Amino acid sequence: MSNGNGDTLKPIEPIIPESKDLHMEITFKEGKGIEVKGPGNGDMYNEPICLWMLDKAKDFIKDHDTKVSISKVQLVKPNILNRMGGAFGKHK
Repeated sequence: MSNGNGDTLKPIEPIIPESKDLHMEITFKEGKGIEVKGPGNGDMYNEPICLWMLDKAKDFIKDHDTKVSISKVQLVKPNILNRMGGAFGKHK
């Protein structure tokens, strides 16, 4: 495409909005207690968002630990059953 004076026009690239990731950092410092950095305007925390993020983090940790422990139990369970079966003279 040309604008009439010999210059070539380039197609306009779409504007992609910046990511609006939210971050929260909780640190326990020995002798100083808890330090929190989270969403807010600098003077106050955005309490609903901070509490929502804490609740989601709690759920994530519980779900993660449950999934990890289930996979470990499934790996251990057949070995225990095989040993028990062998102890009672039953073989699979």
